[in-house]
Amino acid sequence: MCSRRRRVFDTDASQEEVYEIVAERRVALVVHGYNVCLLAYGQTGSGKTHTIFGPAGVIDDWERSNETQHGLAPRAIRDFFEGVARAPAESQFIVSLSYCEVYNDSVNDLLSGRKNLSLRETSDQRVKVDGLTSEVVSTPMEVMSALARGNASRATAAMKMNSRSSRSHAIFMLSLNELRGEGVETGKLVFVDLAGMESSKK
Repeated sequence: MCSRRRRVFDTDASQEEVYEIVAERRVALVVHGYNVCLLAYGQTGSGKTHTIFGPAGVIDDWERSNETQHGLAPRAIRDFFEGVARAPAESQFIVSLSYCEVYNDSVNDLLSGRKNLSLRETSDQRVKVDGLTSEVVSTPMEVMSALARGNASRATAAMKMNSRSSRSHAIFMLSLNELRGEGVETGKLVFVDLAGMESSKK
């Protein structure tokens, strides 16, 4: 599914509006075996992490956070599990998650703390991170708890434009495996929060 339409959001656009336009229809496709990636790119302090996750309190205390402040990831995770719950009763699902960062040319596992993981090409010509943790989850709360653990380990630094700038590229992935008879159908929901740039010249 590809759309050529361009969207520009003003400063008064709500998190809900951004989600409904950018992500809602795409997230619904994951349960049907599609891979969806939501990526934030831009200068440091421009609101990438805020758009993907929301303010710090959303991740740190999701259950008591203000729902209107939820970014793309919390809303997508909620809709993702609602989609799984609406699936036919005969379908069996296994949901797992991984969270890593790329920092100084090193791939680090944000859930286990392992650093400098290797990239491997699989027999079907896909690229995987060797040794990356994969945790089985069954509720949005479990996913948000994993996000909070991972974010606590992410590389950040104070910069002129942002006192807590993300210095690493973070990749958070939810994998859905649907067991159908003797086959398995997979779908992935991936969030990429790229490191902020201090200078637009770079």
